[in-house]
Amino acid sequence: EDVHLFSVTDSEFIFVKVTPGSDLYNVTEYPFLTLAQSDHVEEFGIIPTDLALELVKDWEYDSSNITLLYNTGRCGSTLVANMLHKTGQCRVLAEPAPIFDIAV
Repeated sequence: EDVHLFSVTDSEFIFVKVTPGSDLYNVTEYPFLTLAQSDHVEEFGIIPTDLALELVKDWEYDSSNITLLYNTGRCGSTLVANMLHKTGQCRVLAEPAPIFDIAV
């Protein structure tokens, strides 16, 4: 819960360990996940991409309740993120850097 993916490059995955109990998903306080991670980082680690992919290849997870909203800039996405967060039923990752890193 305290270690999070921060960025992805062609050759490495960059992780940060944040202060335990940090609420990185409070988009009212942190409109972007990277800002929250940066404010609460205690340590960081770098793992080569091939090793990271090998470590997670057998992970099982339920993706049936994951929704990805992809949008252009200046479209009201911060408003939507705040609305979803305020329901208390969603964990919002506002503009997570690894998604942009992979897309580019």
